[in-house]
Amino acid sequence: MKIPSFISRLILDKEGDFRYETILVAFWLGSILLSMVFVLLFSVVFFLSDSVLMKKLIIFQSILLGFLSGTFAAWYFFSKKTELTINLGLTNWKWLKLLKGFIVSSLAVLLLFSIGWGLGWVDIVPQWNLVPFGLMVQGTGTLVFLTLIPTITEELMFRGFPLQVNLTRNDRLYRIVLLSAIFSLLHFSVSGVTPLSYLSFFLLGVWFSMGNLAEGTVWYSTGLHFGWNYMQTAIFGLSAKEMGIPGQSVFTVSFPVESNPFLIGNSHGLENGLVTIGLIGLFILTEKFRIS
Repeated sequence: MKIPSFISRLILDKEGDFRYETILVAFWLGSILLSMVFVLLFSVVFFLSDSVLMKKLIIFQSILLGFLSGTFAAWYFFSKKTELTINLGLTNWKWLKLLKGFIVSSLAVLLLFSIGWGLGWVDIVPQWNLVPFGLMVQGTGTLVFLTLIPTITEELMFRGFPLQVNLTRNDRLYRIVLLSAIFSLLHFSVSGVTPLSYLSFFLLGVWFSMGNLAEGTVWYSTGLHFGWNYMQTAIFGLSAKEMGIPGQSVFTVSFPVESNPFLIGNSHGLENGLVTIGLIGLFILTEKFRIS
C-alpha cells in the first residue's frame, strides 16, 4: 500500500528516513499505550485499596513501567542509531552518576535556601523537635518513591531515548530546546505555576539535558532531577501537603515576602524566583563548557 505523498512528506525526511518528530510522537504514544496496559494489570489492587497514597503510587508505577518498556523497545529497534547513554550502565558503573547528579542539585537547592534565609526572604524551622523522629523518617522515606518514580519517568520521556536517537551535533540545540519546552508546558498542573516558573522549568530541562550529554548517561540527569525535587519536598517541605504528607519534612519553610514571588520563589517552589533562574543559568553555562 502506497503512502499518500502529503503523509509521506509529513513523517519522512528528504532521505526517506523517519523524521525525528515522527519517532518522538510514536515513542510517546507507544509508551502511553503500554502504561495503560500496566494500569489494567494493577486495576484490581487500585480499586480494592482505600489508600489515596497507594492509588497514586500505582498510577506513577504504571506510567514508569510503560515508558521503561517503551524505552527498551525503541532502543532495540533503533539500536544502530541511538547512543548507549540510555542503557542501565550496570557494567561500567555509570549508574553511580545518579548519586553525583543528586549531590549537585541538592547542593544547589541548599544554596538557594541559604541565600533566602540569609537575606530574610525565607524562614526555616527545624521539625525534629516538633515531629516524632519515626514519623519524619516515614514521611521523607515515602517521598523518595513519590518523587523518584515520576522523576525517572520524566527522564525516560525527555532525556533518555528522545534525546539520543539519531543525535548529531547539528540538531542538538533544536532537540534540547524542543524537549525542554514540552517538559516545561507539562508542568501546567503544578500548583502556583506562573510564567516565571514556566521559564524555570524550561531552563531546568535545558540543564538536565546538557548534563545528560556532558556525563554521557541518563543516570546523571535523573540524579539532578531527583535531587532538585526531593530536597524541596522531603527536606524543606514544599508541596508536601499537596502530596498528602504534611508535617513530615525535616524543615518547614515560609516566605515572609511571598507577595513578591520574584525573589527566591514561594511555598509552591523555588522555580518562582529570579535568583533560582540565575543559578540554573550558571549550571547551564557550566554544562555547555563541559560539553565543549
